[in-house]
Formats: sequence, C-alpha cells, structure tokens
Amino acid sequence: MKGMRRLQARTTAAVTVEGIRLDCVAAAVNGSEALLVPKGRLPELPDTGRPAFLVFFHKGREVAVRGRLTPGPTETALRFFSADRVQLANQRRAARLPLAAEGVVRPVDAPEVELPISTRDLSARGALVAGAASLEDGTLTDLEIHLRGGVRISVRSRVVRQVGEFTAFEHAPGGETDLDELAQLIDLVLVEFARRTAPGDGDAVDEAA
Repeated sequence: MKGMRRLQARTTAAVTVEGIRLDCVAAAVNGSEALLVPKGRLPELPDTGRPAFLVFFHKGREVAVRGRLTPGPTETALRFFSADRVQLANQRRAARLPLAAEGVVRPVDAPEVELPISTRDLSARGALVAGAASLEDGTLTDLEIHLRGGVRISVRSRVVRQVGEFTAFEHAPGGETDLDELAQLIDLVLVEFARRTAPGDGDAVDEAA
C-alpha cells in the first residue's frame, strides 16, 4: 500500500487492464482503494474485476501499483484496489468529502438542545464540524446537514474528540440516513466533481453537493 499512499485525490493517472490504457483522474483515495474517473470509454468489467496496473507520478517519479480494477458506483467511474489491500469483514468505504454546509446537532439525551454547526468534511464514518465544541467526548447526537436543493442528511453520530476549532464525530447506526447510502452519495459527488472540474478548481465540490 506504500505506492497508494502517494496517490492524492484529483491526481491524473493511467490504469492498464487487459492491454488497454485508460487515462483517468483520481476522484478519491482511501487507503488501498482509489475511485477513478476515466477520460475515455470504460471497459466492460465483471463485478469481481480484472488484474490491472495503476501508474501515476509523485514528486517527478513514476509510481506503478499492481492491483484489481472493478466497476465503480456510476457508469463513468471505476474502482482500483492495490494488490496488498487488506479487507476486513463488512468494512465500509470512507472516502472523505470536503464540504462546507450548514446544519444542526442535537444530543440524543437532550433533544431540546439544538446547536447550529457548519461542516468541514464528511465521510460514511464520520464528520468534522465547527460549532459543537461545547459537547463532551462520547456524547451521542443526531447530526443534521443541509445540502443544496433541500437535501437533508441526518445521521446518528458520537463526539470523538476536539481538533482545534473543530469537533470530530464518528457515525453510529440509528440515524435517518443509512450509512451505506451515505457512502454511495459521497462517491457520486466525488465522481461528478472529478468529471466536471480540472485540478485547482476549489469551488466545484460544493456545487456538486
């Protein structure tokens, strides 16, 4: 996984599968997994995927990673898993989405308390938000995030720790929004972001969300 650690989101790369080279952009990188958006026509792949090589440049040096290429969450995306990937049972993908959105947090034991918050990022495992510093570590809450177009995400989340001016939350079962559906939503936003923007455009994530 050392090679994959050098790959960053929004980095251009090339993946080769069955002798076919596909130029692509990394929409998200999570450990030994990369979500890729190819610039050309996608190959037909079985759900189990096919052996592949991912090549990209890091600090001027070419990095090649052996792994497996599988279909992605949309018709315009693929997933690459490095060969040394370690998968735990029922492990949830946790691509992190930079996201500036408003919302509220309500402690489960005190639902009448409502704190206005703003998010810094969001994943299917947790969130980093501003405005919840008054909550103690371990507090179980309902975290509600308001997106454009009237879309609302509501997840059960526990306060983990303070990170400077932000509060880190870890999601737990029991919220209105299913965590697997949240993971899919984040993947879709990241794919659309990578497809529509060029590196250096920092406003497109919020537009895609």
